[in-house]
Amino acid sequence: MIDNFQCEGVWYTPDDIQDKHLGTISFSQEEGAILKIQGFFKENIQIILGEANGKLFTLYKCVYKGMRGHSPGIDKSSYYANIVLVGAHFNKPEEIKFTELSINYFCLDEWVDVKNFDKTSNEEEIIIKYQLNKPIDIVSIVNCDISINFATKFSLNRKEVSLTRQTFLTLRFFEETLFETCRNALYHLQNFLSLVTTHHVFPTKIYGIKENSTVECFYRMYFSPQKTTIETDDMLFTYSLMKERLGTFLQNWFSKEELLRPIHHLYFGSLYNPALPPN
Repeated sequence: MIDNFQCEGVWYTPDDIQDKHLGTISFSQEEGAILKIQGFFKENIQIILGEANGKLFTLYKCVYKGMRGHSPGIDKSSYYANIVLVGAHFNKPEEIKFTELSINYFCLDEWVDVKNFDKTSNEEEIIIKYQLNKPIDIVSIVNCDISINFATKFSLNRKEVSLTRQTFLTLRFFEETLFETCRNALYHLQNFLSLVTTHHVFPTKIYGIKENSTVECFYRMYFSPQKTTIETDDMLFTYSLMKERLGTFLQNWFSKEELLRPIHHLYFGSLYNPALPPN
């Protein structure tokens, strides 16, 4: 699931950047994003900007939650934000556009199942080879190209070595696209992966590209994501079994979305509902 975080910073609105307030932003999957500041903004504010931990924050679709008095003369107000964008400031909703989005979904690495490691050993040494993956182009749909990309994290010290691969689905849009439109595409991809893995899938990392700036996106999911081990044998099919026809499958998945929407709502509604028994 998307990582939780909390940090302190300075917060203001696009309409009055001089009216700055100290406050704390916290995000959790259970509560979403909550900003608590000293003082208050107007109640119907939609966007709040911030600077915290050396990063730029944009809180979007904000809702005023209320105010509480603390020590004499100091009131604290709180705001709920539907979407948190870390890495850039957006002053208006129509400015929240991206040319590219990369998403790591839960169990995407297992579904792609690309082998990178090779190990040889003898009495004197252990040799582990890791082959870097090239991007895999999948398909072009109405407004973007879709590909599979890979990121690698490497660390080494005197006692241990760690190398981790993370797999991303990347959408490169033909022109700057509103984030809400991007989210619709992410949702369709999420449902596709849920279908082929037979498990409810959710994003764990979302990165957008805006004018050469990388923006990390956070939003609350309105179901309870459960991280469980999924074996490839339990999936309907993996990437390796369908890679030759994956582009055709995804083209049909997106082009027939409106036609299949009633079935999608019924099937995925039950899949993501934690109150219902699995399968």
